[in-house]
Amino acid sequence: MSSKKNLISFQLLEMNDRLPPLSRYNRKFRLEDWQCAVLEAIDNRSSAVVCAPTSSGKTLLSTYTCKSVADMESNGTVLFVLPSEVLVWQVASTYYQFFKGNVTICTDQIQFQEITGDAQVYIGTPLALEKALTKARGVAGQEMTKGEREFMVLDGGFNFEYLVLDEVHTLNGPEGDALQRIIQCTQCPILALSATIGNAVQLRDWFKNVVDRHLKTIDANGNPADKNEVLLKEYFARFINLQRYIVAEQKGKDGKVTRHNLVKLHPIAALTPERLKNEPDLVASLSMTPYDMMDLWKRLKAIFPSTVLDDMDDPDKFFSAQVDETKRITLNQTKDYELRLKARLATLSQSHPDLYEKLRIAKLPPPIEAKHDVSDSLYSVLQEMKKSELLPAVAFQLDTYGAFNMFKKLLNRLESEQQAEFPDYRKNLLKLAREKAQLRKVAAGKASSQNALEAEEDAKSGFTDESLVLEDTTRPHDKYVLSAAGKRLGVTEVEDIISDMKKSGESVDIGHALIRGLRRGIAIYTKEVGFSCYRRQVQMLAQKGRLAVVFSDDALAYGVNMPFRSCIFCGDMGSDLTPLIAQQMQGRAGRRGMDVQGNIIYLGMDWPYIENLMLGQISHVTGKEPRYPLMALQRKIAASNDINDELNFKHWDNMAFAKAMKKQQEVQKCHPTISEDMIEWMAGTTLADFCHGREDNSFYNTSKSICIGLGYIDDVGLSIDHNVATMIWELNDAPKSIFLCSVLDQLYDRFCYNKTKSYKESDSAQNEFLSVLLHTLDRTPAKNGEESFQQFLRLESSTGSGKLLNDDGIDLWKETESILVQQQEKIANLEISEEEKSKMLLSLPASGDLGPPLDKNVYEMLVTKQKGFREDQSIEERNDLKDRIVTLGQICLVAHNNLQQPHGKYVELEIHFRRMFNNIKYSVADMMKQLTDQPDVTEV
Repeated sequence: MSSKKNLISFQLLEMNDRLPPLSRYNRKFRLEDWQCAVLEAIDNRSSAVVCAPTSSGKTLLSTYTCKSVADMESNGTVLFVLPSEVLVWQVASTYYQFFKGNVTICTDQIQFQEITGDAQVYIGTPLALEKALTKARGVAGQEMTKGEREFMVLDGGFNFEYLVLDEVHTLNGPEGDALQRIIQCTQCPILALSATIGNAVQLRDWFKNVVDRHLKTIDANGNPADKNEVLLKEYFARFINLQRYIVAEQKGKDGKVTRHNLVKLHPIAALTPERLKNEPDLVASLSMTPYDMMDLWKRLKAIFPSTVLDDMDDPDKFFSAQVDETKRITLNQTKDYELRLKARLATLSQSHPDLYEKLRIAKLPPPIEAKHDVSDSLYSVLQEMKKSELLPAVAFQLDTYGAFNMFKKLLNRLESEQQAEFPDYRKNLLKLAREKAQLRKVAAGKASSQNALEAEEDAKSGFTDESLVLEDTTRPHDKYVLSAAGKRLGVTEVEDIISDMKKSGESVDIGHALIRGLRRGIAIYTKEVGFSCYRRQVQMLAQKGRLAVVFSDDALAYGVNMPFRSCIFCGDMGSDLTPLIAQQMQGRAGRRGMDVQGNIIYLGMDWPYIENLMLGQISHVTGKEPRYPLMALQRKIAASNDINDELNFKHWDNMAFAKAMKKQQEVQKCHPTISEDMIEWMAGTTLADFCHGREDNSFYNTSKSICIGLGYIDDVGLSIDHNVATMIWELNDAPKSIFLCSVLDQLYDRFCYNKTKSYKESDSAQNEFLSVLLHTLDRTPAKNGEESFQQFLRLESSTGSGKLLNDDGIDLWKETESILVQQQEKIANLEISEEEKSKMLLSLPASGDLGPPLDKNVYEMLVTKQKGFREDQSIEERNDLKDRIVTLGQICLVAHNNLQQPHGKYVELEIHFRRMFNNIKYSVADMMKQLTDQPDVTEV
């Protein structure tokens, strides 16, 4: 090992995770030139767009922005927009210490602000922030009752010193519309951080257009103010290149799988001659690890004649010309060598196509069977990963129920394997605990004549020996815990977690599957409602490296900075797993400053599917359409809450409310939260228009004509009840909000007007109320051959049922159907395009009389108080049913929170929406219990 040649090979093959500046001990890093340029722009209060791969050092830039603005003499505030709740919690937990608690949090799940001081950073997700800052309801909580700031109701307005946008490529995502509207109306410098995208220059130019419009002011001499430059920095190198693996099955003579092998996947398998010649950007994005480079050189040397290879193709000669007397290779030098190898591959693929194809085919993975469900393979795969020191890992499966299924099957397998190998392990723990308890009693002079046999009989009868609580009798065997020895959870830590979860209303104990999973180093983090405290615990534990495997849908895909060494793609996820989402997911592995290596494991995916993910074209960010039919309502609501707008202010008839609004404005100075200029910007030319060279500023007038035609506004201001207007806008779903508004009078007359308290609180009233809501909002057609909603309610006869029809129910249903038909006709008569009309229509149109047959399952589940799903319901059916019930619950919550404001016509409806929301909450809790319920096979 004394020669330089051996040293270079050794470093590339055996020390690739320790090439400077990588270090297992020193995690400090030096700023790159591109980072310094962005930091300078931030110091100059200029805007910047940064496009760089995940784990390249963008987090530093956002943190510096927030700190520098907070240090300003004016004590400025930053609006920090993030794509997911988990990312909000991660950033907020860091900044809460950084800014001494002056941090405001805003997600769909929670809103919180520190009311004793001015917030220095607002952190939240796009849609939740837009709703909170618009402050449509005006005042609420203590703002209304005491005239004081409310810790759960944010100060409104879009007045910030800096706007930070993390993962800005999510402009294409589910909340990209709200994100674009926030950008349009926040008048301050912008720092936009994005993954690698294909139209970075175009995105920068759009931001410049937005910023220039914000800063277009006229000075005293009538001259336009200087326009602001927007810096663009693109960086293409990931700090740590990821090693790719596929999982190959090894089968015995009987054809059954005996083990799973991790096989390195070389990127050359996807580098066809055509791609090397015609798609240089794609080739550049397929990075190689130092191990891949050495492996490729060996293959080149074995297949190609020496006469066609250059001296500098040889890594020993290439690096010998670059290393100093220490003979240490650096990470950057390996990236230079990678560029050379790719250039040589492009040349050789054209000069010796047959030999090149032989080389490429040799690196194709073995045949792999595509599977949707890989839960049966996970135990074996994770054991291999544990042996190879590839944990901790995040395992992705976009199907939420599929992710839960993998978690439960892995937990069951760990417990079953332990029980098979150590059947008396738990019994021995209990026996040892009793012996220690008896010794403590003897030492304390409290021992009785009761012998061990009597103690055991008492235990069987249900009596508990309190002295046993000092011992950990549920500890899993170390062999069947996946987390590293120094990272495992002790019983005291677990009890603290259980205590925190119980305080949050999450009923668990030491034997609950989620808790047992934590003890074995496995957890699940999904977008699923419920167990929010558990998710935060998982996040904190994963952040500290205490968990070996965390299963997730796409909840952990965007921007989360945790010390995962590997990313596992679990099974064929079809078209749901796009190359952009895959790029984000694999970016969770090998985080800069947290680890020195990163890995991707493709499990249950065939080669064409893997190749598509590897080669996924770099996406163009053009944004989700931000304009929606009822935009004009947002401006009129803002004007109605502006006490300085004498023409539009809506609350003079309620002086207590008006006084609260006046006091709020004196303190917060937030109204109007949306000005006329801002709504015109939001309704004007979109990012997609800009990218396609179009200009369209006509939509605001279109939206005004829609809102006037629907009777929501007139030329002056609101023409409907203020609380109804805010409900419509906050629902953020044009068809559901429009048609719910259309039945409010029916709901009020039927369930509130001249009705007794006992009637309002009766189950029969609640069931009828639910039937109207579902008739209006849950427009899911009944499946062929299945009993419809109408038949279940006995509104029409079922074949062979013999049930009497419900005449009162028929009248109520027909009344609702008639209202829906009238509302459809009103939309049809609007003088707007058919495309805009379609955005406001029900997914399944009403047709008069009893209408089309609707699905009964949501009603049946809620009315019968069904405990979770039926056994005969598939995963797809469960996902669909859960989504529909949760959607209904969210609608009830928004309707309640708006209609219960004290100055509205429909305030009495709040009791019905509140009771309905509570019923749905219990139903969802039952779903979650069923979802996480798993017996402990090791229990004594």
